[in-house]
Amino acid sequence: MKRSNKRWLLPTCIVLGAIILLVVSFFIFAFVMTEKGYGMSVGRALYARDGSCMLVVDENSPIIMFDRSEKEDLFKGISTGDKILVVHTGIAESYPAQTGAYWLIKLSDGEKDDIPEKIIDNLTRMGWLLDVDREKYSFSLRFGIYGERFYDSKSGKLVRVSKKPLEDFAEYHMSDEDYNTVLQMIWSMNISSYPAKYDPINPPDAEEKVRSIPYETIVFTYRAGDYETVITCEEVALAAGGYDDRAKAFLELCDYIERIVVNSDEWKSLPVGDVTHE
Repeated sequence: MKRSNKRWLLPTCIVLGAIILLVVSFFIFAFVMTEKGYGMSVGRALYARDGSCMLVVDENSPIIMFDRSEKEDLFKGISTGDKILVVHTGIAESYPAQTGAYWLIKLSDGEKDDIPEKIIDNLTRMGWLLDVDREKYSFSLRFGIYGERFYDSKSGKLVRVSKKPLEDFAEYHMSDEDYNTVLQMIWSMNISSYPAKYDPINPPDAEEKVRSIPYETIVFTYRAGDYETVITCEEVALAAGGYDDRAKAFLELCDYIERIVVNSDEWKSLPVGDVTHE
């Protein structure tokens, strides 16, 4: 037994020596880089929709990292949520912040759930992330002459014509790109500032109201978690256009959703019938 232990003693010492050498070399390298004005941070990796890699340190501002390594393959093998240590240049103050990354080591595996929800929400609202939580953010649109046409993004319910006693409908879900575009339009509008009853065509102080026959009814609903807002527009003369920038933004949003929906194969597969209006 003693001979066997001695036989493994030398290889074990070599391995331990190599590990100690690597650790010491890393700290020497990190110290030298720090002395030269570089920083060292530990956080979670997060990929943006454009493919750039961000570093999320706790709940602080995420940092966009630009690969400054010689081979420009610094983020190879790194996935969203992985815990990493990065040696980088100074951090430019912006949102998201920015820095140049020169050296990186993966400390452990991780997942997107390891990143604070607040960071994900902020970046999603700003359009940095493509992955949208459809359970949390959803919308619906009722449109048409009598508001008989309907689409709900959460359930995917798509109605072309309302008929009594039955209603023909299909299930349709937007692509991630279209869905994300709609949300960006909503978030850029400050949707909560719109009144529940809204006339996007006529200013509140207009002496004469613009009307058209036939007119369109629009009911737009936006949901974010427990929050919900419903905006109802009746007797809308769409050809007149919005009376100000806020009104134009709202009509452009509704028009975008409508165009996406009515050009879908699911919409075209629905039968066209008489509209029941009471």
